[in-house]
Amino acid sequence: MRRRIYNTETRVLDNIAINEDYFKLKVRVEKKVFEKAQPGQFAQIQCSQEIEVRKNRKFEDHSELANYIRLNIDKLNESQLILRRPICIHNAYKEKDGRKVTHIFEFLIRKKRKGTELLSKLKHGDNLNILAPLGNPFGYKKSVDEGREVLIVAGGMGIAPIVFLCNKLIENGVRPTIFFGFEEDFSINYHSTMRKDLRALSKKVHIASNTLVEDVFVNGFVTDILVDHLKKLSRKKLDAIDIFSCGPTPMLKVVAAIAEQYDVNCEMSLEERMACGFGACMGCVCKTKNNDDEKYKRVCVEGPVFNSKEIIFATQS
Repeated sequence: MRRRIYNTETRVLDNIAINEDYFKLKVRVEKKVFEKAQPGQFAQIQCSQEIEVRKNRKFEDHSELANYIRLNIDKLNESQLILRRPICIHNAYKEKDGRKVTHIFEFLIRKKRKGTELLSKLKHGDNLNILAPLGNPFGYKKSVDEGREVLIVAGGMGIAPIVFLCNKLIENGVRPTIFFGFEEDFSINYHSTMRKDLRALSKKVHIASNTLVEDVFVNGFVTDILVDHLKKLSRKKLDAIDIFSCGPTPMLKVVAAIAEQYDVNCEMSLEERMACGFGACMGCVCKTKNNDDEKYKRVCVEGPVFNSKEIIFATQS
């Protein structure tokens, strides 16, 4: 299915420092962009103001956007940061002030290199250009329609798209069970409120850490507590479960193996470096399978969400 991509100006409403490495960016978006966004999708965020687009623009398909880039390549080359940064939509919601309605995207971002460092310095009122919404979302609507049990499995920054997903599930009468694992370097200060936030988004939350030991955490890997949960269930209950997962590739590989072992439906959002974000550069492909047919798919277009049975994870040498 072809999706419309919006190249649009947003306005920064807030930039909240969680700690020295993590921050949450809150931006105002147009209603049409907001209404198209689904959990699991992402935005390509422009980090350099040198290539700021002055006028909102929409693209009917990928070829039109690729042609726009080709015609403006000289201007793009003037910037030290030509490539945008792919950031998943952490949450999307509306705020009302009388009759005025503000449509909001939130992005949970980790400062890693120059691009995200620049984003961390944005202030209230700053303009920000984004391409959104991009990518293939989680198939949560089927879970809602069929009244299925939903398990969320997230690791580290894999929690970023999960908040949006949980809120959509709750809006539709489904309260998921959350399994969250992290290592000590993941936003420790954020965990003073993380457990409370996750509790509000779920009917039950299980938190594990293999590096930070506290009474409220299980000492170990999140995949271990997932197995402990699944092995207690009957075949009938397993058949009515959907797993949605996001996190580092080693974790996703184990989650996929667990889903196969227990024959549970599982969708996962892959983490991958992206250049264009709309399928033109072919730089973010992953190997997939369909029965005996193997092919490479673009994570930014056919993903980032895939069924776990599709993915061929690379073997460690």
